[in-house]
Amino acid sequence: MELRSFYFDHSDMFVVPVEHLSSSGVDPEFVRVAQGERELPAGFFELLSESITTYFARVGSLFGAARAQWFPPRLLNLCVVTEPEQARLYYQPFVGASLLLHESDFDPSTSNVEMGTYQLVHAERLGITRSVAKTVLGNLGYFVQRSELERERFTQAASRSTRPDAEAFIALGEAMEWVGAVLHETIKPALLHTDGLTSIPGTGLLVTDEQTLKVGELIETFERAGKSALDRYYAVQAAPSGNLRPADRVGQHLQEHQPRLLLADREGCIIWDPEDAQEFGGLASAFDGMCDRAAIGVCRDLDLIAERSQQILDRITDPDALPFHAEEVEQKDGAYLHEQRRMMVYSLRQPGVDTEREGPPPFHRWLLGARIGHEFGHLAAEADLVCVAPDKQLRHDAALGELAGLFDTVIARAPQGLQAQAQEQFSQRPSAQSIGEAMVAMQMLRIGDYESNVFAQAVLPTEEMEAYVRVNVRTLAQESFSFLGKLARYAYEAQYLGFSRMTNPRHYFYASTWFPDNYIKTGVLKEEEAGLMLDLMAEVCTSHTLVPGAIRDYSS
Repeated sequence: MELRSFYFDHSDMFVVPVEHLSSSGVDPEFVRVAQGERELPAGFFELLSESITTYFARVGSLFGAARAQWFPPRLLNLCVVTEPEQARLYYQPFVGASLLLHESDFDPSTSNVEMGTYQLVHAERLGITRSVAKTVLGNLGYFVQRSELERERFTQAASRSTRPDAEAFIALGEAMEWVGAVLHETIKPALLHTDGLTSIPGTGLLVTDEQTLKVGELIETFERAGKSALDRYYAVQAAPSGNLRPADRVGQHLQEHQPRLLLADREGCIIWDPEDAQEFGGLASAFDGMCDRAAIGVCRDLDLIAERSQQILDRITDPDALPFHAEEVEQKDGAYLHEQRRMMVYSLRQPGVDTEREGPPPFHRWLLGARIGHEFGHLAAEADLVCVAPDKQLRHDAALGELAGLFDTVIARAPQGLQAQAQEQFSQRPSAQSIGEAMVAMQMLRIGDYESNVFAQAVLPTEEMEAYVRVNVRTLAQESFSFLGKLARYAYEAQYLGFSRMTNPRHYFYASTWFPDNYIKTGVLKEEEAGLMLDLMAEVCTSHTLVPGAIRDYSS
């Protein structure tokens, strides 16, 4: 299994990836490998697979009955926490493309198919809404549709929960006594009249005044349980692991290692520069309130940036040919190339990580490494180390024209409302340009990112590139683009899967993004047109290659 290290390298969590999932559960190959990598409860994968199968059946039914409140079932990367005290509740390694679950959710000794299925439903809606309150409200309809026996079995499993937020699910289990009486506009409509009932906006729920109070209490319990779990997590993170103050630890590390990078505080001000290594300026104040684990994590991040930057520069045949800046390099939080120094800046404001209160969570350092490769990739593209191969130029140009024609065909037969949305989105296009051509032009504005990734794939470890792909290929259902305009983004962003080592990237794209549900099953796009769209965009993108001799080949 080529991506074995990617799935299992983190001791506190492992990934059950989309490419090893189907609506029937987990494939036998992954189960075999996982059982050799982790000591999991007996029956773990059997319960997980049964829960996935049940999730597809039930969410599919809910979507059919209440499309305004539900979503089609899909597959996402399942990030399974094995050490709850070491994992931040609700953390999403791959935002929009993963679900955070706990090993105990699928341990037959404490859980069952009712609990396992609901955890998939809960994690999915939580990822969509990023709100505990909206998740609890939105998912009550799930239990309204369940039978009395199914609700009883959920209550039984909830009472045994060992999740960090177990208090919340115990309360939800106890709520089954009254949830069964709740009505829903389409799932369980009132037989006679709705006098005395209140409709909860966005949910389809019809509740009495007494049920309204109970719903509020349930939400409060979930929020309280979540806060308590986070407080316990941060308390664990705050435990000291040495005698050095965080500022002293980082200061000593910088003095001893002299990494070739710039360190910025949370406001973006540079507080350490290797060319003025004795001047620490605002270093001490920048680390006020930081815990020791966070300081250790920052030091490791600094080492990674310095090491990966040097490795990349060493791979480039003529590093002096790189410009100091590229137009597509943004100066913002996280890690980025300084616009004048050809050097990485590491900011204490890191996306997805609280660098005051916690050490780096799983996948953070792989994503950081990928960021470094991507940033240097922009410089490589700017230096023309990545470009359209001469023997592919004609086909590249022809594929762009064919893709524009395909988009125009789809738009021409689309419902008038969708056509109007597309017209509005591309209203500023040149008068001689069709909407399809404007969509292609929009795609090509981002080709620099693809070229950057061509370079990054050649110089980065597999795990870093794999993490980058899973963060950047996700559903666009909630994006503000027009429905037809999103086709261009899907066609382009799906090409990032070509940088993955997974064997069936199209399965990943179709199974995880709702693309077939939104475009193929609705008749907006014929199945063969969807395949053609992706194939044409692949021809365009894969025409962009590294110039021969641009980097040193160490494979021999």
